Amino acid sequence: MATRPRELIDQDYAYNAVDAEQKHIRILRLHPGQWHADIRCSLEVVSLKDKVQYEALSYAWGDPRITKPMFLHDVRIQVTANLEAALRHLRSREIPTILWVDAICIDQRNLEEKTHQVGLMGKIYAACIRVIIWLGTPQPRQASYPKSYLPQVKRTSGRSSLKLPVSPDNDEEMNFQDPFFLVRHFAADRHFYDLPCFLPSKFSRSFKFKDTTTFKYLWQKFLDGAQTSWWERFWCVQEALLPPEATVIFGHWRIPWNMFRTAAKNQGRHMTSCCANVAMKLPGKYTYYPDLLVTDSPNTTNAAERIKRRFSDLDWMLRAYRDKDCTNPRDKIYGLLGLIDERASDGIVVDYRATVAQVFTSAMETILKESRDWGDLRSLTGSGFHSQQFLLPSWVRNFAACPDKTGMFYEAIRLEIYRIYNAAGGKKAEIKIDGHEALELKGIMVGKIRRVGCVVLHRDAKHISHVIRSWHKVAGIKIAHTLSTLQKPRQRAFWHTIAGNIVFDQGKWRVFDESDTRAFELWLHGTLTAWMRLSKPVLEEKHVKSILASIFGRAMYITERGDIGLCGSTARPGDETWILQGGNVPFLLRRRTEPNKEEPTDHHLIGECYLHGFMTGKAVAAGDVGFSTIVLK
Repeated sequence: MATRPRELIDQDYAYNAVDAEQKHIRILRLHPGQWHADIRCSLEVVSLKDKVQYEALSYAWGDPRITKPMFLHDVRIQVTANLEAALRHLRSREIPTILWVDAICIDQRNLEEKTHQVGLMGKIYAACIRVIIWLGTPQPRQASYPKSYLPQVKRTSGRSSLKLPVSPDNDEEMNFQDPFFLVRHFAADRHFYDLPCFLPSKFSRSFKFKDTTTFKYLWQKFLDGAQTSWWERFWCVQEALLPPEATVIFGHWRIPWNMFRTAAKNQGRHMTSCCANVAMKLPGKYTYYPDLLVTDSPNTTNAAERIKRRFSDLDWMLRAYRDKDCTNPRDKIYGLLGLIDERASDGIVVDYRATVAQVFTSAMETILKESRDWGDLRSLTGSGFHSQQFLLPSWVRNFAACPDKTGMFYEAIRLEIYRIYNAAGGKKAEIKIDGHEALELKGIMVGKIRRVGCVVLHRDAKHISHVIRSWHKVAGIKIAHTLSTLQKPRQRAFWHTIAGNIVFDQGKWRVFDESDTRAFELWLHGTLTAWMRLSKPVLEEKHVKSILASIFGRAMYITERGDIGLCGSTARPGDETWILQGGNVPFLLRRRTEPNKEEPTDHHLIGECYLHGFMTGKAVAAGDVGFSTIVLK
C-alpha cells in the first residue's frame, strides 16, 4: 500500500547537507510503479570514493514554466515536464532504478553546494556505470503514413538484407516509425543505394535518386530525434564523452550511443568510396553533418584511456563546442572542466558568485599562460573578440556567443591552416597579463585599412559571385578574361588573397609554390567566366575548398598602401594590421590612445586577418625590425 503524502500541495524539499571533503553526492532511487502511477523517489547520500552503482541521466531541462508533479520522500515537488517524462519512461514496474539526476540530486537553491557539486560533475559522469541520454518524446503527427509505405521499406530491406529494427512492442509496422532507422542502416554498413530513395537504372548499373514518400517519412523521423534540444546543450558534451557506456532513448525507442559513432564513420567512408557517385545525387535538403559530439566520442570503455585522451587543449575544446547553449554563461567554461586535463585547466575554479567577465577572463588567462610556454598566439584567432557583452576586455573571447555551424566549420579549417603561415617569421611571443585587464604584446604595424568590402555570408554560388564582383571594385581592378591579365601583379594578388595563397593537396594544406600558382591561374582562366556567370556549380570546382576556407565570413580590405587582405565582419576603415610576435597570421587592432614616448599605445583586438605578401615573414625578414610594445584592453 502506497504511503499517503503529507500534503497534496507543492513544497520545497528540505535537503540534508552533503560533505564536500568526502566527495559526497546524492543518488536518486526511482521507485517501481505502473505507467500511470505517480512518480515516487527518494534520495541517498553516498561517497564517490565507494564506487556506487548508478546510472546518470543526461537530458535537456526544458521550459521551467511547464512542470509536472512528483513525490520526493512523500513531499510533492514540481519538475520540468521533460524530466518527468524521462523518469516515467525509465521507471521499472518491479525494481527500483538508481539514478543521478542533477535537477533533483543537487540543491539548486544552495549556491555553495551547487558550486562544489558542479565541480564534481566530471567525476560523477565518469564513475557511473552508464549514461542515459534522454532526447525527449517523439511528437505525434497529424496524419499517419500510408500503408503502402511499409512494403517499400520491406523491398528495400530485402535487397540489402537489412533487418528492420525491433520496436518496443515487436510490432512490424512500428519498426518503420523507428526514428533511428537511418542510424541503424549506416551502422550496419549498408550502402546509400540501399535506401528507398535510390532506384536502379534500367539501362546501366547505376542508380538514380527519386524523392519517394517513403524516404521523406524516414528522413523526417530521423530529424525528429537528431534535432531535439538535447543536441544543443553545452552540458551534454561531458555527459556523453565521460561515461563508459551510453544509451540513447527517444520515447520508447532505444539505441546504443556507439551506434551513432559507427554510423557516422561508415557513412563518411561510403561517401568517399563505394557510394561517392550515388551520395552526390542526394539533394542538399537531405544533407546532415554528424554532431562533433558523435564523431569525437572515444571508442573505448576503459576509464583511464578515456580520461587520458587529447582533452588537454582547453582552447580547442572551448572553441569546438561553442555552438551549444546553456542557461548560465559561466557553464560555457565549467561545463567542460570534467573533460580537461587538470594541468590545462589550472587556475579555473568553479564559483557561481564570480561575474561572467571574471570567469571568461580567468579561462582566457589560463589558455594564454599555456600558450606562453611555446610563445604562440593561436588562441587569439577565431571569432568572439571585441565583444560588447559582459564588459569583457577585447582580448577575452566571448565564449557565450553561439556561432552558426557553417561559420564554426570554416573557423575550424582556418585554425588548421594557421600553422602553415609564418607572419612573425618564427619570433616567439612575450605574453604579459596585467591585472586581468591588459594584455601586453610586441609587434609591428604594417598597414591601416582604407576601404572594406562586403562580407561573404553564405555558401550560395550566386551570393559568392556577387560579393567577388564587388571586391573587384574595392581592389580597383576589372574581371580578367585572359590568362595574361590574370598574371598581372594586381590580379595575382587579388586572386591569391581570395584563395588564401594555399592549396589542399593529398589531404594536407600547404602554401602555394610556383607550380601551384601556374595551376591556379590556369584553372581561373578556364573557369572564371563560367563561374562569374553562374553557368557552372561552384562547389564542384577544384580550388573552391581553399577559396571558401579563406573568404567565408570575411570581407576584402585595402590598406592605405594598397595591399589587399581579408578581415572579419567587424573591421572598419582606420583599423591597423599588425604582425605580432608569436602570431602565424596578422591581427587587426583598433587604436584607443595616440602614440606616446612614455607609454605603450592601447588597442582593442578586432581579430585575425590575412594580408597578402605578409603571411610568410616578409615584415620581419630584416634583422633590425623594431617591435613596439602594445597593450590590448
